[in-house]
Amino acid sequence: MGSEMCIRDSLYRQRVLLAAATEGTSFEERMGVADAWTPKTFPVAGRDLLALGIPKGPGVGELLSALEFWWIAGGFRAQKADILAEAKARIGRPAAAERDNQ
Repeated sequence: MGSEMCIRDSLYRQRVLLAAATEGTSFEERMGVADAWTPKTFPVAGRDLLALGIPKGPGVGELLSALEFWWIAGGFRAQKADILAEAKARIGRPAAAERDNQ
């Protein structure tokens, strides 16, 4: 895992250098933005879905993945309550309808 992180960091730094050269900004300026960035954490876990009454099993992970995709597509704006409301709305839908609404 450590070497994989080094490779990703190296690739990222190369992309930042390229973007800085292309856009006329400095490497330090671009890296400063990246260093200050905090990744978003998906606010819902499997236990939250189980609390809604979804039975244990692969369906929990499938719904969790679909909800995370929905959250990302919405620009990370939905809060935990919004995501749980979406989960409740999806519980009764057939699988095909869920895929169509992603």
